[in-house]
Amino acid sequence: MTKIRCKECGAAPVPTFRVAKALVRATMAVFVAALVGCGGDSTPPAPTGIGPAGGTVAGPDGTSVVVPANSLTTNIDIAIAMDTGNAPSLPAGLTALGSTYAFTPHGTGFAVPAMVTVPFDPTKLAAGATPLLYEAEAGGAFTLVATATVAGNTLQAPVSAFSYFVTAARPVSTALAFNALSGSCGRQVLTGQIYCWGDLGYLDPQGLPEATPTLMAGGRAFGQFSASFTAICGISGTDTWCSGDNTYGGLGDGTTVSTTQATQVLAPAGVHFGIVAAGFESACGLVQASGIDVDGTIYCWGSNMRAQLGSGVLGSAASLVPVPIASTFRYVTLSAGSTAMCAIRTTGEVDCWGDDSYGDMGHGYDPAPFEVQPAPGAVPGVQLIASTTGLSASLGATCGLEPGGDTVCWGHNFNGQVGDGTQGTGNTRNPNDYKVPSIVAGGLRFASLTTTDDTTCGLLATGAAYCWGWTGNGEAHTTPLAIDPSYKFSTLSAFAGRSVCGIALADGKTYCWGSNSSGELGLGGESPAWAVTPLVLPGQ
Repeated sequence: MTKIRCKECGAAPVPTFRVAKALVRATMAVFVAALVGCGGDSTPPAPTGIGPAGGTVAGPDGTSVVVPANSLTTNIDIAIAMDTGNAPSLPAGLTALGSTYAFTPHGTGFAVPAMVTVPFDPTKLAAGATPLLYEAEAGGAFTLVATATVAGNTLQAPVSAFSYFVTAARPVSTALAFNALSGSCGRQVLTGQIYCWGDLGYLDPQGLPEATPTLMAGGRAFGQFSASFTAICGISGTDTWCSGDNTYGGLGDGTTVSTTQATQVLAPAGVHFGIVAAGFESACGLVQASGIDVDGTIYCWGSNMRAQLGSGVLGSAASLVPVPIASTFRYVTLSAGSTAMCAIRTTGEVDCWGDDSYGDMGHGYDPAPFEVQPAPGAVPGVQLIASTTGLSASLGATCGLEPGGDTVCWGHNFNGQVGDGTQGTGNTRNPNDYKVPSIVAGGLRFASLTTTDDTTCGLLATGAAYCWGWTGNGEAHTTPLAIDPSYKFSTLSAFAGRSVCGIALADGKTYCWGSNSSGELGLGGESPAWAVTPLVLPGQ
């Protein structure tokens, strides 16, 4: 009789009798079982039951998930295993730094974000490259987890749900490519960092008036973000961070100290914002994933000189930290229009509050403009799609997408930015200057909208862009005008009164057009003064 021992794990000797065939087969089965015990195959780990009290689940190769207390309402069996080929492929250009791991049950959501840990192989990391964490839902595509941080040879990140996770590295390159825009700022595809260009206003301590794309917010990575002339605010993990002018507490950090570094907004305990909207010297956040009692509510902070806080109190002092608006309704999205705010209720009605100088509340000239609305009030006759892309507010017109496919706009119409074929004259008593809600002409069914002082734009599902008010040709148009049809875009951002940028579907580059009087197009100068054809942003 000979004995076979598994040397790596010290398994007990396995007898092999060289006798009859039946005995050999039986012995080989035992031998294979011994090898499995040594790690010869990967067997799915037994799930760990986690309930409202929270707990930790460990997986292969140092993977884990820490579930905080009160994150789950019922007991769930959680497991972590190496993917067996069901996960999607990584985006082109990325190099995997390890295996892909399936955190199951797929789609499990957490009221309080859980902390996942995923390892990476440092020997696969090129010089100068940064390890990144990507996640994908079952059947979806991998996207960057912008809040991941390096801990040894692992990446850790708070997540509100899980499925597949993998570590990867991007090519070492200085080229910029954005996957989201707000104002004259873009979020870099692979790092999640924010770059801004043009007249940076209060965002740049050196007062650069004609900047090419410049790293902002101290390099902090954001998910959803919002940029105004005075601040950049964004979501990082479960927290909200802002940078910029803080004279009236617009950064929400409890101080009036301005900074170009990102500073954490001091939200009340247990309150996590899923959407943030930065206005002029103030900002608001929509609560998400914080618990059933507060989800869908809105908090604001900063200046209240034009009732931007929505607290119901006219002319009250600024708030240096977030305070709730005076509303019992729940909302799905919000948009900041300089010193006015608007939000869509879960039922589709639109509430606005703050400055009514240009008809932002939707009442036209009656009541007279230059007044304020201290508490949220419904825009008369407006019912919108209850979605995050269905509303855009600005110092000019405010517009939204109706369930039937029409686009409705109201407010400032001096340059035809309402889009119904009319134009104001500058006479404040002219009903076309401050429009009540009106349907945009042309019957185009837009998928998303963007507005600024003098320009409004819409994007079709095909990627075709249309603008009205002051457009790229330097003229006012009272109905939608097609932008160069050779360009198709995934997203648009109108800003600085008469400028627009968009991310092209064909090559992923950012192109800008319109006014360049203060270097808004990011070219590093004021030439040309106007761009009719979209011009590529430097660094793309």
